[in-house]
Formats: sequence, structure tokens, C-alpha cells
Amino acid sequence: MMIQNDAELRQYIPNALVTVSGEQTLYDKMQVELQLSEAWFVRIFGVVESTPTARKVLATDAFLRAVPSLDLVLTANGFGIVSNNTIAPASKDRVDRLISSLESNRDFAVEQLLHDLLQLPEWRSTAQGRYFLSTLYQTPQSLPRELHRGKAWDYFQQTHAQIVLIEQELAEKFISREVYARLRSDIGNPDFADLVQPLQAVELQLLTGKPLPYKQLIALTDYIRKSELFPEWQTSQTAELYKPHAFENKKDSPGYWF
Repeated sequence: MMIQNDAELRQYIPNALVTVSGEQTLYDKMQVELQLSEAWFVRIFGVVESTPTARKVLATDAFLRAVPSLDLVLTANGFGIVSNNTIAPASKDRVDRLISSLESNRDFAVEQLLHDLLQLPEWRSTAQGRYFLSTLYQTPQSLPRELHRGKAWDYFQQTHAQIVLIEQELAEKFISREVYARLRSDIGNPDFADLVQPLQAVELQLLTGKPLPYKQLIALTDYIRKSELFPEWQTSQTAELYKPHAFENKKDSPGYWF
């Protein structure tokens, strides 16, 4: 496991009391959650080096899973709240704030992890890398905050497939698959900013249910056609849609126009 003992776990869990002799450690209490979070981590990000950022993602996700049950014990008469004479159970509002804070911390750690991973060619070629590189929105925080409202990772997961479909339609009718692939592979290239930023704005409009901005997309298509940055456009299937198909008058045609 990436987090192997109680001391490592506590580096990422603030304000946790030290375990006294005879008590179960926080690491022991969270074994199930840590295993679930590591399985989730490997599925989403692949087998990644155990860096501090990776461990931060794992620890906060596991603690987020564990919080609702850490202060509950199962007795013969049902569930009870862990308490003593000096420390009172936290109110629901404070627990909710803790959960919200943990979620934000995990999401920021995920963002940093992805920025690091996206710099690695070997990771970009994995199934997990291709998932994040499959749209122009490649990290959760790249989507506007007003849309995810502090739940960046959850919103990213919920909308990713929809953004993929939006880009597929725009590629087929306006941009071409080849140009989209070029943009996704080098999204930070300043030479592409005049196309990437307007395209992202169009995608957000469609994501939020607004109608297709046809005139804007035609202008972007015209920009691609005239630009020397995208030679792959010329041989794309989408480019065929914009080539003139003039009628050729031949004597051997079934119909002949004078």
C-alpha cells in the first residue's frame, strides 16, 4: 500500500489525537477505507509512484470515506457516539464542514497530481492517461468553478462523457478529428490559444444546454482552413464537407444542360 503505517497517514490528517497505549490506531481503524481508496486510485490514475501528492490524494479520499463512521461504535443496543468527559462529539454542521474541506483538499491534490502526470509521456499513453486527454478539459479544475461549485472531481466525472460526445459532434461537423487530436495533445501551446479558448467556450455553452452557436463555429472552421498551423485539416473527412462540389456538364450524362 502507498500509505504503510499510522505515522505516514497522520502526515495528511490534521488535528488527529495521538493514539494511547491499548487503543486501536487511526491507521488500523481506516484499513478498509484505505484499501477502497487505493483500489479507486489505481483504477483512475493507474499504478503511480508513491509521491507526497499521490499519498495526499489517497489519505484524504480514505478519510472522507471514513468520517461518517469514525465517531460511531456498534453496541448490543445499537449504534452509539464515541465520547468522554473532556471531548464532546462535533455538531453536524462541523462534521459537514470537515467533509467539505476534505473533499476540496482531495480535489486540489488530484489537480496537482494530474498536472504532474500529464508531463510524463509514458503515462499519457496509458489507458488512464488517454481518458484525461480525450477532451479539451483535461483536469477537474479546468472547468469553471461556478459549474462544479467546489465539487470539482465529482462534476468532472459526471460531465466527462457528455463533453466527449460534444467534441465528437463538433469534430465531425466543424473542426475535424485530426485538429481536435492535435489540440488535445498540446493544449498548453500558445499558438493554439486562439482556437482552444473559443472552442472551450462553445463546449461549455452546449454543456449547459444552450443552442449551437453556428456562426461562431463557422468562423472557427474558416480560421482552421486558412491557418498554416493545421495542415492535417486538408486531408480530413470534415474538410470534404467544405469543398465546392460543382456540377460538371458531360455529353454522356443522362441529363445535359445547355
